[in-house]
Amino acid sequence: MNNLAKTPAEAHEALYLEADAAGKHAATVCRPAPMRIGNEFIEDGVCGFAWVNIRPATHSFSRWLRSEGLGRVDDHAGGVTIWISDYDQSMQRKYAYAVAFAKVLTDAGYNCYAAERMD
Repeated sequence: MNNLAKTPAEAHEALYLEADAAGKHAATVCRPAPMRIGNEFIEDGVCGFAWVNIRPATHSFSRWLRSEGLGRVDDHAGGVTIWISDYDQSMQRKYAYAVAFAKVLTDAGYNCYAAERMD
């Protein structure tokens, strides 16, 4: 089935699944810089958060993300934010996922970015 024959919801789901697959691959191949705290060696590196923000929140893809429970309106940054919750506490793996996910959306013409924050 080509993209023209898909309903908007089917096209949004296909795009999300493509971005999710790219994100999962990036997180899997990511090799975080390990860290040591005292005698504890942490292979997954620093703890933190990562997310993807898509603007505007009123776009049909943004509305679809919210209706599926995959994103939420971000009052601070504007748009819709998808928080990356997999990959335990590894900020580097989460951010690798977010960057790859955002690239798929950007390549499809969406205004979005990936971001990270250390915990």
